[in-house]
Amino acid sequence: MPLQKSLQMTSPGSSKSTIARTKARGGSSCFWECIRPLQKRGIIMSKPRDVKSKIEIDAPAEDVWNAISEAEGLMRWFSLDARSEPGQGGSIWYSWGPPYEGKSEIEIWDPPRRLKLRSDWGHVPEEQRREMQPNVEQIAMDFTLESEGGTTLLRLVHSGFNADAEWDDEVESTRRGWIQELLGLKYYLERHLGQDRKSVWARAKAEISREEAWRRLTGASGLNIEGLKENESFDRTTSNNERLQGRVLLMQPPTDFCAVIENLNDAYFRVSIEKSSKPRPHSEGHIWLSTYDLMNAQVMAFQTSWTKLLCKLFPEEFKA
Repeated sequence: MPLQKSLQMTSPGSSKSTIARTKARGGSSCFWECIRPLQKRGIIMSKPRDVKSKIEIDAPAEDVWNAISEAEGLMRWFSLDARSEPGQGGSIWYSWGPPYEGKSEIEIWDPPRRLKLRSDWGHVPEEQRREMQPNVEQIAMDFTLESEGGTTLLRLVHSGFNADAEWDDEVESTRRGWIQELLGLKYYLERHLGQDRKSVWARAKAEISREEAWRRLTGASGLNIEGLKENESFDRTTSNNERLQGRVLLMQPPTDFCAVIENLNDAYFRVSIEKSSKPRPHSEGHIWLSTYDLMNAQVMAFQTSWTKLLCKLFPEEFKA
């Protein structure tokens, strides 16, 4: 296949994810693709930047805490697989399938009020680590929870991003990624608390502009969601003849779309277009569907269908 494509489905009720792939090796989430380069470099040398996000969730702080700190909870809205060693000095391991996985150390563990995680050193040699220590800023994720009357305000500060221009795409993608991920967390806790998730995920890279990738993926020849507005109810049929009936949660062309799909048992649907300048400018389209209580056959049918759709929409060759 000329394009790099992958497709994954997971049922987090088991200790390991079940992953189905197309011919392309590996797979990731657009969110983890932003974080992983930071962890591989592992260090920030000057003028770190922060990504800040917050969301109000109609759930008690204890439920929110469990969802961000326990492996079972994380797999119901965030990573495809997870392991957690609770407590200060412990760690949380996230995975979207190798090589897009990694471990963060728990620096602060104060349930259900604050969880702070720091990334590992990304294979930096010990002697180099000691030499850089005075000037190094590690990547950190700092969650704080404030609860009142059964509602919780979750704040996140994702810190340690370099101010250099070469990091701009990663900072922008991480900012957008957290908006979508926290919407998924809110939706899971308010609609599907305690239910296991099966996730459809298809992606494709092509050497076209982000705007063109968005036009193709959302237009009538693709998912047919073009022109929808936030909070709008819709009933559309994709070019592959799949009915999507629901309500728009987020619409930000040419980058992001999130919706509730009511005719699929209130599944959480995401579409995003990422861009990268390395090794050459290109765009990557992602389709995510977090499902709850759908049959495996139905989930796999969406996987197959949307992978074929991306192959059709993005025939341009991309070689890393």
